[in-house]
Amino acid sequence: MKKRKKLSVAIVVMFLVQLIFGVGASKVARAEDVNSSVPQFLDRRKETVDFVYQYKDKTIVNNAVIIDYNIKFFVEENGKKHIISDDFNLLRYLSFKGVYNDNAYVVSDKDEKRSIYKVDLNTYKMEYVKEVPKYKDEQAYVNKIVIDSNGVFWYEASEHNIPIYDSNGRILDNSTKDIIYNDKGFSYETIKLQKGEQTYDSFGHLEESIDGSLWFNKTLKSGTDNKVYKISKDNSVKEYSINNTQPMVIYNVYPSNDSSVILIGKQLVTGSDGRSTEGEVIVQKYKINGDTLELTKEFKFPNTYFYSSLDVNGNVWINQSGVISKLEGNEFIKKYIVDSGLKALEVYDDKNLVACGIVGFGYTPIAIADPAEKPLDNNIDNNANNTTNTNINNNTSKNSESASNNSSTNANNTSVQQVINKEKFNVDVNGANAVLTLDSKQISKDSENTVVPTLSNSVQTVETRFDAVTTNGGKGSVKVNANNVSLVLPFSTIDYNGVNNGDYIKLREAIVKNDDSLSSIKDIGKLFDFSLEMYKNDGTKLKDIHSFKNGNATISVKLTNVEVKNLDINKLSAFYYNENTKSWENVGGSYNKGTMTFTFQTSHFSKYTIAQINGTLPQTGVIMDSTSIMLVALILILMGSIVLMKKNITRIKTSNR
Repeated sequence: MKKRKKLSVAIVVMFLVQLIFGVGASKVARAEDVNSSVPQFLDRRKETVDFVYQYKDKTIVNNAVIIDYNIKFFVEENGKKHIISDDFNLLRYLSFKGVYNDNAYVVSDKDEKRSIYKVDLNTYKMEYVKEVPKYKDEQAYVNKIVIDSNGVFWYEASEHNIPIYDSNGRILDNSTKDIIYNDKGFSYETIKLQKGEQTYDSFGHLEESIDGSLWFNKTLKSGTDNKVYKISKDNSVKEYSINNTQPMVIYNVYPSNDSSVILIGKQLVTGSDGRSTEGEVIVQKYKINGDTLELTKEFKFPNTYFYSSLDVNGNVWINQSGVISKLEGNEFIKKYIVDSGLKALEVYDDKNLVACGIVGFGYTPIAIADPAEKPLDNNIDNNANNTTNTNINNNTSKNSESASNNSSTNANNTSVQQVINKEKFNVDVNGANAVLTLDSKQISKDSENTVVPTLSNSVQTVETRFDAVTTNGGKGSVKVNANNVSLVLPFSTIDYNGVNNGDYIKLREAIVKNDDSLSSIKDIGKLFDFSLEMYKNDGTKLKDIHSFKNGNATISVKLTNVEVKNLDINKLSAFYYNENTKSWENVGGSYNKGTMTFTFQTSHFSKYTIAQINGTLPQTGVIMDSTSIMLVALILILMGSIVLMKKNITRIKTSNR
């Protein structure tokens, strides 16, 4: 009986603990602090990244981690991967060094020669350049290579275990020599006493300024002696002292674009045992004033994963667990949000960057093209077409002529050829459905093809059809602006495998209001069902294209005051409906309050909606949440325990008789 009582109590305690901590955990997981005005890119490539670098709109990736056996060195551009090499024996020793004149430079550490290779980022061909040059007595090991804007190679190197002798030739101690040198004869050396314990001394971190000078740092005496150095174009070296208010080890020196220098490091805290440990992350902004550096701003961040990058324009960026910010003036401004597991960061400029994670967590490239026109412009070019339902070209197809003649009698059953930006497409409207057929002779496979039909509000489904062979292998896209939705689909996203002459692509968008799946989410009152299919000329469907081959589609939705009336516009996000789990999943995006337009990207088509972020959303069809379920379970257990206790009491009374 006692054992049963103990078991019952233990079960009750277990459920109480799960109840208490379960409720607490759900609160921690809430995402209400995310501001939807910050663009979100939550999709990520799943390659195991060894290194990644961003150059213009090209993402350079070495997927050379052994655990997944998917060894590839490639460049991703506009969603398409250009394979440079899949030689495992080469790639496993490869490290990235920089880009000069559209050539990416890498070094192989396969042997002591340390060969330098360059990759032409236009042809994606790799060729041998030279070996890493040795320094003087060839004892120093090169730790870092930087290529400046003139194509000069700079090397950071160190030589350890250099003996220090007394007057009698006996070894008293060892020293370390830190060196910076280049291909043009420049060299700079500094020697420090080599110590066995951790001293948090640092040297190097070469970075080029936009004026062509190079900067590096030297941290000595456990962070109490910090200096910054500038190498001018004439190879002269200037020293700047840093007056630290507290010990700090410097990990990055960034010459900024506003005559300032940004230092990023960590505060050193001395413990009770006298040893130093790393504390908060410190970002300091110094103004260059003659021979001195004046501290103008200091930021402190928690000692967590913290990565930074200097872009081509001299701007400093940081990544804090997926929140990417840019230093503008004296403030860090949030620019993008990526998966929180993507810790590292490489930035080319404001619109071309990449975030990546640790081994196995992949990467997310961000490449934002400048739009050639304002999004969601549903007005037809009046200079090209003054009357909506007018046959523009008298020599067009019979269908166009017939539709033109009937346009005045049947507004919901029309077929008329329209010209937008010198592109032709045919519009067939039947009730709530519209079919846009692009003229294959007018399609430009390597540029954006924009179609902006004029449709009535009664049209809820828009199909866009275009020739598959014409667009196969193209670098361009099709852009459909219809019914307050702009959809840009790059041709690279389409799997053209098995395509034949006459086959066509059907891009479909349907607006569905008050769908049952929306009952579990606070949304704008409708969803958007997107699909992509390939058909034969006779109308036979060849395949559904759910997941894209390369790249993302960009979707912009023009919202109305009525749709956002009961929503917090600072917490808007795009969600897609997972048919397997019957739940809505957050995919991010950004909201432009000025134009009331919400924009997001996706790597697959499905059902999407715009909704308010309110933490973890309940799954569709679930009547009770997990807390309610645990409460019910707890009550049942208590009831069962009481029944057991009553039975035991009855048995005891019976036995006593």
